[in-house]
Amino acid sequence: RNVLNSLRAYRDHMQSLYDEWVFDLGSDPEEMDNLVNSSDGKKFIRYARRFVKAYRTTIESFFDTYVGKARVVQLDDRVEQRLRDLGYLE
Repeated sequence: RNVLNSLRAYRDHMQSLYDEWVFDLGSDPEEMDNLVNSSDGKKFIRYARRFVKAYRTTIESFFDTYVGKARVVQLDDRVEQRLRDLGYLE
């Protein structure tokens, strides 16, 4: 149940963000240069908004179906440390 609540909270948090970020992970894997105000970044944001609008029902259905089936699993120490290193766990 905690995982389910966390995933729903994460989804809600992502939907409520006002800032947008666009990174070229090929040339900027550390995500240091936000391209959101560049020509390519603006094109990507427009595309992403159209995509989300077109598939919103499908995306929400996916979350409701699969997040609802989430279950708690025990992470092994290696996976848990990797998630900490990536900033997903405190």
